Amino acid sequence: MRISFDKVIETLAEKEFEKADFVSAPGQYAVRGSLIDIFSYSLENPYRISFFGNEIEKINVFDCNTQLSINECDDAYIYQDLVSG
Repeated sequence: MRISFDKVIETLAEKEFEKADFVSAPGQYAVRGSLIDIFSYSLENPYRISFFGNEIEKINVFDCNTQLSINECDDAYIYQDLVSG
């Protein structure tokens, strides 16, 4: 799937996700090289989206404590906090 790496980051900021060094709670995202970690309000664990340019190579759900992958996904559903807005 092709999507702009920069557009994903821009959209997360617009939706009031907090940029962090490492995600540890819903509503946070982290950018490290070609990876974007996103802790959506829809899951108990965050997503790790691996990019090659503007193409998504892989999406994983991972444990934010161990940084280890739990499972690979075909897509990611990112939900913002609708309660505090």
